[in-house]
Amino acid sequence: MYRMNKKDNKIPPPAALEITILSYRDVGSFEDAISEERLKSRQLRCSNGGGKCMEEALILHNLGDLYFMMGKLNLAITSYEKSCEIQISLLGEKNVDLALTHNNIGVVLLKQGQYDRAMEYFESVLSIRQQKLGHNHEKCSDALHNMGLAQRYLKNYKKAIDFYEQSLKVRKIQLGKKRVMELKIADTLYNLAIAYAFNSQYTNAFKSHKKALTAYRKTAITSSRFPVTNTLQWIKWFQKSSKVVTN
Repeated sequence: MYRMNKKDNKIPPPAALEITILSYRDVGSFEDAISEERLKSRQLRCSNGGGKCMEEALILHNLGDLYFMMGKLNLAITSYEKSCEIQISLLGEKNVDLALTHNNIGVVLLKQGQYDRAMEYFESVLSIRQQKLGHNHEKCSDALHNMGLAQRYLKNYKKAIDFYEQSLKVRKIQLGKKRVMELKIADTLYNLAIAYAFNSQYTNAFKSHKKALTAYRKTAITSSRFPVTNTLQWIKWFQKSSKVVTN
């Protein structure tokens, strides 16, 4: 999927949709799960006399997750936005739960090709998380990574590189605390390498791909899995290119 043609910038983003309902990942029928969530929402409104509460906001967020997994992106956004309205009315505009929902809206917008709008949501996510969790929190690195994706799709490669480098810095700080950071570091190195290549910084791209490959090999991802195979393809291409210093 990852093309080496600079004219082709349609690379699928690995931006993580932050799923909050892990039990639904193995649900055979998304329609049944959605019906269950709608029923919970109706029952909750009745028990509260029509009032709003955070549990209803969570249900609407969960519905957004399910719609996203079904590919019903407009319905996903509608559910997320309804969840946001309730969260803001109850907790204000600076709460970490709202950041989670904003992140998922941003991911959906990326998938729809609405990169400017996605960037606005990711900026909101970063602002909330830096204020509430601190600048070096893992979740801040996720927001920075996604901002890099949005900027790369907008062909603002220098900005994309800057966001990826900021994300990488935070992820390295968190590396000793969580094993999952190894994979996140590999993903950021990979995407940083692509941004370097599109910005004609081929030597930096080559070096970043080599670091990404080393990082991927430290995880459970095998050499036959995407994106390791694509990383290997990029490295082979760079090794044959006269534009790259490979030693």
